[in-house]
Amino acid sequence: MTIETDIAIIGGGISGLTASYTAIQMGHSFQLFEASTSLGGYLQSDRTDGFLTEWGATTFPGSAADLLSLCEKLSLKPLETSPKAKKRFIVLNQQLNALPMSPLEAITTPVLTTAEKLRVLQEPFIGKTKANDLSLKDFFTRRLGAGVCNNLLDPFVGGIYAGDIDKLSTPAVFPKLWQWEQSKGSIIKGAVLAQKNRWEKNVPTKSELASLGKAKNTKNTRKGMRLFSFEQGMHALPQALSKALPEESLHLNAPVEEIQIQGRHVLVSAKNQTPVKAKAVILATPAYVSAALMASVSQEASQLLKEIEYNALTLVHLGFDADAIQHPLDGFGALIPQKEKMLLLGSIFASSLFVNRAPNNKILLSNFLGGAHHPEIIALPDEAVVEKALENLATILKPQKPLTPVFQSVLRYNKAIPQYTLGHCQRIEAIKDQLNALPLSRFFLCGNYLDSIALNGCVQSAQTAATQASNALANDL
Repeated sequence: MTIETDIAIIGGGISGLTASYTAIQMGHSFQLFEASTSLGGYLQSDRTDGFLTEWGATTFPGSAADLLSLCEKLSLKPLETSPKAKKRFIVLNQQLNALPMSPLEAITTPVLTTAEKLRVLQEPFIGKTKANDLSLKDFFTRRLGAGVCNNLLDPFVGGIYAGDIDKLSTPAVFPKLWQWEQSKGSIIKGAVLAQKNRWEKNVPTKSELASLGKAKNTKNTRKGMRLFSFEQGMHALPQALSKALPEESLHLNAPVEEIQIQGRHVLVSAKNQTPVKAKAVILATPAYVSAALMASVSQEASQLLKEIEYNALTLVHLGFDADAIQHPLDGFGALIPQKEKMLLLGSIFASSLFVNRAPNNKILLSNFLGGAHHPEIIALPDEAVVEKALENLATILKPQKPLTPVFQSVLRYNKAIPQYTLGHCQRIEAIKDQLNALPLSRFFLCGNYLDSIALNGCVQSAQTAATQASNALANDL
């Protein structure tokens, strides 16, 4: 006995849920299989003792057009971060330094020396590389100098990827910058031209200018610069998606054990579930899980998927009495370069982002340790991890008394963030070529290991996979 469906979707994180929602919108039936007991993957939120903590992403930007459109369809209202969270801090010489937010601040910032700032101005006169791939360190050092690479790029990449700039691929991590260098010969020229094009496309008409002139208390409309979450945390998104899907199509605690091609269908067998016969399959699982599932279908694709690396990461949420830290915490958080020789990659000032993240007169900091440079952190007991985090926080925040948390939570991820290492773009293309070469070209991928680790990238890849599956089914008619 089997259940027949149009699309079998494996993985119930944000990618799998979005693919399911898109499939339903396109008029297709689906069956989704999730190995764990909950939907949403790392996009989970927890409230304990009045502290609202996130397991994964904390916010998303206003430039996340696909994600915002999805929220609108789900009648899910995003919540903008507090104005207090506008600043971004970099730690240099054990001091918090605000990142420049204006041309004047860029000139006066201590984040770069005068010589390092002058080196940046040489960028338009440096020829483009002839290589088809370069590490982030090689690319940025060549174009903008060692100061930018060590003081800005390294902490940024540490905060986003928990990665190593010696190993990560520039065209994979920063495709737009790579394209600007290749097409314009300069990333500064490319950025200026892109900004000019955006401005020209958004020049207001005379009537719009008149209405703006009449408007009172007009706010800055640069939505792309703003950050959002939801009132009860990021888990609201997968929660809203799951509620919009037919309950009978969602299977929890159902790890897929085998995939088999049977004629013009794919038989998907999951633990404790009736086998499903599908016309197409969407793999919305991490690369290493997808590799295991694809082993019986394409050894070549499976091997390529295995080559995608993941970093271990430890997340430590710490709550304090408000008077324990004298710094105003007037920013999103702080990133820490490797040159500072700390175990802490960065800290998000969570209670500065939204008023309901901590009880009254309390502070919540979300701290990230480990990553590419300190994989050993994942094996430390909770007490040791908290101690390391407190030690580094004391160094950068300089409290008058020893920091004593009133709340703590330690989360460990052995395989947290996919690493876009050198050759990543070619690797992903090769995987897709292998899937397209199968006798039954009905396997589609989505997730954060493909083109973007950002939440909006997951939504985009899921919508693309569902659309591709829909087109494949349409070709059968």
